[in-house]
Amino acid sequence: IVAVFVVAVIVEVLIVAVFVVAVIVELVIVAVFVVAVIVEVVVVAVYVVVVTVKVVVTVVVFVVSVVVTVVVFVVSVIVEMAVVAVFVAVSVVMDVADVSEEDVAVGAVVVAVFVVVS
Repeated sequence: IVAVFVVAVIVEVLIVAVFVVAVIVELVIVAVFVVAVIVEVVVVAVYVVVVTVKVVVTVVVFVVSVVVTVVVFVVSVIVEMAVVAVFVAVSVVMDVADVSEEDVAVGAVVVAVFVVVS
């Protein structure tokens, strides 16, 4: 009877040990699942950051290109108007002062030589 009791206790201990191992395996499975969920959340967060940076860069490049285009256009119009104004002013002065185009060409050469020499 004692031997049967001892065998029954050993069997009971083995059953408890198997149960404990099963619980440990279940905890490991849950831990792996939690790690997988955390990795998935990190991947989604990185994706959101990449998409946000892409959108911001696209908007900034578009705005900068529009601003540069407008500034270049405005500056070119201003320069063109200044050239026309100078041409008109020179024409008016030449007409009023009764200066010939040859005199203006000689004066331009003199000024150019003075600028280069100085």
